[in-house]
Amino acid sequence: MLSRLLQVKARRERRLRVRLAQMAREAERLAAHSVAIARERLARQTAYRALLAESGVLDQRALARLRGHVAAARQAERALAAEAQAVAAARAALSAEQAALAEQLRQLLRQQEKLTLMMETR
Repeated sequence: MLSRLLQVKARRERRLRVRLAQMAREAERLAAHSVAIARERLARQTAYRALLAESGVLDQRALARLRGHVAAARQAERALAAEAQAVAAARAALSAEQAALAEQLRQLLRQQEKLTLMMETR
């Protein structure tokens, strides 16, 4: 009876370890995505500053084109900021879930150790 329970707990341990490994890969992917977003934002901010630094006399068509580029740059920055927030929220949720699973694994290992000791003392 105890050996069967120990087998069940060992299978659960393997499932938890697999899930934790998957979550670690997902955390790495999210971290890389966060870095890519930061780089993209930096590049867009540099381009935005270059647009704003344009000087000289502009005719109506050039001024309208410049305003369109500036508006598009602002919109792209807002979209990247929203994406960065979403990735940060996903990373926080993943981290919390990882902590919960790690705690479950720790408790499961303790239960397995108790079962092993009970089987040895029989």
